[in-house]
Amino acid sequence: MKITQSGADLSMTKFSASVDIAGKYFNKFGIRGISKKELNRLSALSATALIGISSMASAQPTNSPPQVPVNSISTSATTQTIKPALQKLLYTMSDVTAGGAIIDVLINSSSLLTTYNDLAEGKNGVKRLVRIDYNPDPDDITGGYNRNTSVLHVGLGAITKSTINRAIDPLKLSNLMGHAGQHEIYANTMAVTKQKFDDAVNKMAASGGDAPHDYTNILKVNQEATLLDEGKADIAGWNAAVQYHAQTLGHPLTKSDIGAVANDLKILHFFDAEGNIDSSRFAVDPENPGQILATDASTVSSAAAQIATMRFRVGIDG
Repeated sequence: MKITQSGADLSMTKFSASVDIAGKYFNKFGIRGISKKELNRLSALSATALIGISSMASAQPTNSPPQVPVNSISTSATTQTIKPALQKLLYTMSDVTAGGAIIDVLINSSSLLTTYNDLAEGKNGVKRLVRIDYNPDPDDITGGYNRNTSVLHVGLGAITKSTINRAIDPLKLSNLMGHAGQHEIYANTMAVTKQKFDDAVNKMAASGGDAPHDYTNILKVNQEATLLDEGKADIAGWNAAVQYHAQTLGHPLTKSDIGAVANDLKILHFFDAEGNIDSSRFAVDPENPGQILATDASTVSSAAAQIATMRFRVGIDG
């Protein structure tokens, strides 16, 4: 796929994206006020981000998914792509700024890219994502994946840098998308849990005997499953934001970097504002500083247990 600007061939193989070209390109599509530092960072991104935004603006799909380098600072040397099904959803977004922000977090978070490629394809047991619905209203502080409609909703108010600065915060966007995507990954398990809950309640109600019946144990089992689902989603959202931060900084995160993510997201229940963590409750990935070890059963249980008392939440579905 090629993009032509002022007669210059900007094919992927030649797209070095100099600062000047990047500046002209983004201004062409109405994204202004980008700092020199940000342009330098954008210049270093895969051509995918720039090509993707152009494709959304012109609504021209491509048959050749761009190659996206993912998590280059990790031990993994794999290269992933934004696959055609996901490209199609991104290209049909009407808001170019939001679409570009989503591409940016996808190509800088390996877990997000894997999750949303699967969602767009309806792969690995998830229900296929059919639309990304972005609402630019800053009063909309909601976000999440609706399994009934197969739509990912993102309200601007859930991902702004602050109530004053209405620019999209990529850490909050990464967190929201990671959280919402994990809910769908676990949705089939939760559907089985809900059916068991409904069956147990109906059986108890029809059992006769003196009323009222004691539903305590039935409710407890259902509540524990719901909290586990929420704990897994919180870990996924946090890890997606941490991956994004590490990738865009270009080095493994320091304690100060991790604390900055916690402060930005107002999520202080894994790491505190100084980047400290209670290692008796949460295991961290030794190869990726700041990431919670989602495969550790005790860690997931701790994440679930703290949900009921959590006070720091942002606009994420729960």
